[in-house]
Amino acid sequence: MSKNPLIDVLQRNRHLRSPAEVAAFDKALQALVQSQTVEDLPDLLAVFTDDCQHLEVMDGLVHCVESFDLCSYLAALVEGVPSMTIHAPEWTNTLHYRILNDDVSRECYKKLYQSASSAAKEAVKAVLLKIQAEDADFTSRVRQLVA
Repeated sequence: MSKNPLIDVLQRNRHLRSPAEVAAFDKALQALVQSQTVEDLPDLLAVFTDDCQHLEVMDGLVHCVESFDLCSYLAALVEGVPSMTIHAPEWTNTLHYRILNDDVSRECYKKLYQSASSAAKEAVKAVLLKIQAEDADFTSRVRQLVA
């Protein structure tokens, strides 16, 4: 259970299986954007799931987490990757593709990766190497991060 009741609403409705769940998720997300704090980031990242019916609604969560201060968001992501890869490997990849495509994000993420816990480093490296294996165009960017 989160300290923020809006995140609890997101968590309960994250599968987006019905119009009611979609409406509740969207309403909570809109309210959260108005009152978000950095402390919410780990719990927000835990909301991602690949087992949802409406990807376009979940995409709003991407924009929400990316609206935080860049380094705060990326710091939470680095440490959140080990658990995210369990229930949201595709969303984890999506967030990493977005980082790889932005020079400023990549530079900040590299610093955070270098100082991350060993579990986080291992999980992030696995995500990045998977992306590299799927798309060789990302090889040099991945190497910049995990070199």
